[in-house]
Amino acid sequence: GTDSDGTWMSVALQTLAAHPYLPKTYEGLPVAVDYNVNYVSPIAAIEQSGYNRNDGYEVQTNIELEYKSPVLKGLTARVMGSFDHGYSISKILATPFYVMHASLPTDGSTQINYTKKIDVRGNTYNTLAEGIYSGTSLLGNAQLQYVAELGEDHDLDVMIVGEMRQYKARSIASYGKELPFIELPELDFATPSDDPISGSSDLTRQMGFVGRLRYAYADKYMLEASARYDGSYKFSGNTDGKRWGLFPAVSLGWRVNKEEFMLGTDEWLENLKIRLSAGEVGVDNVSPYGFLNQYGQGTPVYLGGNRYNTLAVTSIANLNLTWARTRSFNVGMDLSLWRGLLGLELDLFYTHTYDMLTYMGGAYPPSMGGYYPVYENFGEQDSRGLEAVITHTNKIGEGANALHYNVALNLTYAYSRWIKYTDKADTPDYQCYAGQELGAMLGWVADGLYQSEEEIDNSPWPFEQRPRVGDIKYVDLSGNGIVSYEDKAFTGRSNRPKFTAGLNISMSWRNFDFSTLITGAAMFDISLTGTYYNGMDDNTIFTQTFKEGGNTPVFLAENAWRPDNKEGTYPRLTVNSPTNNNGLASTFWFRDGKYLRVKSVQLGYALPKKACERMGISGVRLYVEGANLLTLSGLPEGIDPESPGVTNGYYPQQKTFMGGMSITF
Repeated sequence: GTDSDGTWMSVALQTLAAHPYLPKTYEGLPVAVDYNVNYVSPIAAIEQSGYNRNDGYEVQTNIELEYKSPVLKGLTARVMGSFDHGYSISKILATPFYVMHASLPTDGSTQINYTKKIDVRGNTYNTLAEGIYSGTSLLGNAQLQYVAELGEDHDLDVMIVGEMRQYKARSIASYGKELPFIELPELDFATPSDDPISGSSDLTRQMGFVGRLRYAYADKYMLEASARYDGSYKFSGNTDGKRWGLFPAVSLGWRVNKEEFMLGTDEWLENLKIRLSAGEVGVDNVSPYGFLNQYGQGTPVYLGGNRYNTLAVTSIANLNLTWARTRSFNVGMDLSLWRGLLGLELDLFYTHTYDMLTYMGGAYPPSMGGYYPVYENFGEQDSRGLEAVITHTNKIGEGANALHYNVALNLTYAYSRWIKYTDKADTPDYQCYAGQELGAMLGWVADGLYQSEEEIDNSPWPFEQRPRVGDIKYVDLSGNGIVSYEDKAFTGRSNRPKFTAGLNISMSWRNFDFSTLITGAAMFDISLTGTYYNGMDDNTIFTQTFKEGGNTPVFLAENAWRPDNKEGTYPRLTVNSPTNNNGLASTFWFRDGKYLRVKSVQLGYALPKKACERMGISGVRLYVEGANLLTLSGLPEGIDPESPGVTNGYYPQQKTFMGGMSITF
């Protein structure tokens, strides 16, 4: 099985827990070892647990009709439509298997004992599930466009658009168990499961209208104005101004190098353009039907000795629910000098998102009894930053022996923060999201490791549990004498980089070509602890040695605190130890995530044209390439800096090599 991030008891996680010194099989059965409260065998999970097969097809159709008016030059009408249909059938067969459970030596013994057990799922019978999915998407788009040149210096482009989208799907599934022969996995031969049938359907619709005006004068001054009027089924159609929203935008451009006062700069200045823009877009990312009361199965009641099922309100309607809005402002410049020797694209931006569609659970006091809308237009955040692209194109040498090359450096800085959040009124300032960086990590403040029993006696204990020498020491921010959830604060930066960079280099010489992409990021943190599906922080294999009976990274064991290594940088070694609080998310485990990575490198060679002509083909290109060839970071080995967070079953990006040949006929 897996939890919400798909990692719990995955094959990748089981591999981390397997003990490499044990045999693959014992007495013909795969060997399993303890992990948490379970026992695992990754090889058996791959080879004997069953299969999950999916068969299906997808049809995509598009049609476009265009009519150009013979009466009014520049007037064009277009009608576009698409119909997409997807259909799939899935079959999942789960087969039980036996393992030899290895019990590790205890009390000085060196003997490993093996016990035959059914696999961790616990079923002694097989199960079979089959499902069918069918879905269709419809898109209709109608446009009317008028393009005209009014005199020598005036260019006009006017367009109006109407669009409709619909998605409709349904699915059904059946479940059985106790198949007499897994070689004949058909539901007709199975016993119905306890809950043998499930089914669902879905229907969504959106509609919108767009108007756009473009005007340019003498290729120097440019104006574009537009407006969208969108409607969503997720908002009430019976409340004025909620289902439909108007979203305007405007942009201005000025080609400075076309001005008379720039005459004589053509030899070194190819382009200098200043850009300004502002606009607003709407978002409807909320569960549907929030404007209606929703009902679910309630507690049964008994009347006259008879049992009656009931329905109860599970979600309170909010008739005022409407579009979330994001306003964007941008100032930019395009610059090209010396015929491509230097190019620059620079943008400064600010976005403000307000009336965010926010889940309000826990935002109101308990005195309200839970009787409030589940979603409201509440949250607010903003973002500001800059983007720059610097390019250089040139050649070394002349003629056929010239080396042509191009370099492009992309730089981005963006800082986002919460302006308004569902913080409770009694939340301490250091725990409030409002004003914090978007994605900032909550954690405790660590103060090194305990070095003596005396230090433990004179320190506040986490959750009133006495720590041991070599455990992490935490700071009591609230000053109440214990370390608790009141001492959790925003002590870590977001795991999304504020600064990112990319360097593209391409070269060609004769029939050879070369390209590489180098990426990097900075100004973000990664926590070695994990935040699990229940929202709680806990250890991962990168923070606790031999976590839950599994393996451990070498760095964590070698640098652990010991009586003979009090300068150790990690907590004491533990093997199935009593509960400790070393797995709390804290500054002890937050790491600077900055990195530099050679993302891809490719070298190619094209056969000479004459050789290709003799073979009767247009061209042949041979190439070799590699991906993720080198990564420089300060993180412990095994942690991918591009992963948004550490999880127990995360499958890291791989270093890959590939060669190929492309032929053009």
